[in-house]
Amino acid sequence: VPASEGATETTVVDLREGDGAELQAGQTGVVNYVLFRGDNLVTLENSWEAEPVQVGTAAASGFPGFVKGLPGMKVGGRRAIIIPPADAFGPEGNPQLGLPAGADMIIVVDLLGVYGTPE
Repeated sequence: VPASEGATETTVVDLREGDGAELQAGQTGVVNYVLFRGDNLVTLENSWEAEPVQVGTAAASGFPGFVKGLPGMKVGGRRAIIIPPADAFGPEGNPQLGLPAGADMIIVVDLLGVYGTPE
């Protein structure tokens, strides 16, 4: 995944197309992910070291970039989601996590399962 600086909107790149159920808005995805700092690709968080997580895709779930980047993905797929500060932790970043102010964030996600009713 290439580095990212100055993104103005959340974008996705499918790294591997899945062949299972498609995650739709309003459903919940079960994922493993690696969170990178966009400018230098330093790993900030990695769910592979713990347990898969559940991410809701309803409008009020999580931070906007993750919610925007998951729908349309199919189980078994891997996707890179490039997220500008406005769709992540805001312009101040998340210093505790290692994401400085104004930095883009990249999440590489593997979709393991889907459940719930679409919107």
